[in-house]
Amino acid sequence: MNDDEGANIKFLNSNGLLALYKNGKLPVGRLITLTGHIKSIAETYTNQQGEVVMLKRPTMEMVDVQVPTGGLGAMPKDKVENAVRKTGVVVRPSDAKPAEPVLDETPIIF
Repeated sequence: MNDDEGANIKFLNSNGLLALYKNGKLPVGRLITLTGHIKSIAETYTNQQGEVVMLKRPTMEMVDVQVPTGGLGAMPKDKVENAVRKTGVVVRPSDAKPAEPVLDETPIIF
């Protein structure tokens, strides 16, 4: 599909995709992989005068939609948080220093 044009994909489900959308994890423009069944595809509609008119964006309606594991793809650039990457220290076993054992005081018995 051309980047200038798009399509509307409409689906209803009850498996948590709405929660992803409400939490901001499913914004407009995010690449996702969907699996399901196509219910209908429309490119035209009939206006009040009875004329057949082309839709600006084709519409596909799906049922039983799921996002498979790994199906959530790249976010749009304007939605990506500027998260600071946390860096850690890598210690090779040969460079590791053994920790000093912690000793409790010897109890005094009377």
